[in-house]
Amino acid sequence: MLADVLEFLGEAVVGVREALRGPRFIHGRFRLIDGAADGVARGEEISAEAIVDHRTITLGELELTGVAVSSQALRISYLGDIDQRAQVVRVEFDGGAGEWTIPASVDLRRLRKRIGASF
Repeated sequence: MLADVLEFLGEAVVGVREALRGPRFIHGRFRLIDGAADGVARGEEISAEAIVDHRTITLGELELTGVAVSSQALRISYLGDIDQRAQVVRVEFDGGAGEWTIPASVDLRRLRKRIGASF
């Protein structure tokens, strides 16, 4: 029980520290797989530097709100434009869902804490 409390407090401290740092920038590729997003057709890919903040991901002109990220990568991939191994995560947002390909070096646990929601 004490271990559970300490783990919870540790996660809370990490979450607060991440929030105080402000938005994080992650290069990646987003593909809409369900629903609708501002001017993006289903299956269309957007390759951009993403600004990640609490429950929000902004990819160029596209802003996704109410964001939740999967707790595990769906598969391993490759980002050719930055020549790096990558992981593909499912992203659900207000109005739809998509697959977000991000560098394998991104810590999913920290990313989920920054966004503030996962499934």
